Amino acid sequence: MGNAENALLVGSSAGGVAATIYCDTFRSFFPSTSRVKCFSDSGYFFPSKRHSRESKFVPIFEGLVDIHGSTPALPKSCTSRLPAALCFFPQNLQGDIRTPIFFLMSAFDTVQINYTLSNEDAVCATKGNCTSSQMKALQELRLELLDVWPNERNKSLKGLLVYSPNSHCLLLGSGWNNLAPGGTKQTYAEVFRDWYFERRVVDVIDTYPCPYNCTTSN
Repeated sequence: MGNAENALLVGSSAGGVAATIYCDTFRSFFPSTSRVKCFSDSGYFFPSKRHSRESKFVPIFEGLVDIHGSTPALPKSCTSRLPAALCFFPQNLQGDIRTPIFFLMSAFDTVQINYTLSNEDAVCATKGNCTSSQMKALQELRLELLDVWPNERNKSLKGLLVYSPNSHCLLLGSGWNNLAPGGTKQTYAEVFRDWYFERRVVDVIDTYPCPYNCTTSN
């Protein structure tokens, strides 16, 4: 590690949460001259306020804290002001991260939907046959994500990309080579590459309001 020129801590889903938690710790292993960054793919989960009764995230994270004693492993900058279970949510961590980090998340992430709404909502988003009430719930969830999404003034510190197609773990599938939103005609892989090597800033939110072509929805 002492001779590394470039390093990247990357994780998808729960691994994306871990990459967020340990981003600055990872940076500390390398010389100041190394280019060190982090990448969270599909890990920007959040506790829904509109659907707090149905949301499973907080009980799961509370269980991790109780069973594994996770508090000492979480950033003190968060646990000093919030219950430990809430320090698994990137919205409560990202403001204190000093290492450049790239957040990639679907506005209609399959796991976020499954753990917040219902399995039927996740299935309809995947199959493209949501009812109007299901679509309304999904779009409300999208707005909640945007409410807690980073608003970074220093654009070189964070890469931010929200896309609309229903998905989870884009990095691990063929979708990584699809065209990203933003009008650059670049794939997701190319967008991230250019961000990592400081060729561009990335702050893109896909404005399409549906997880699929909703002009054909019920």
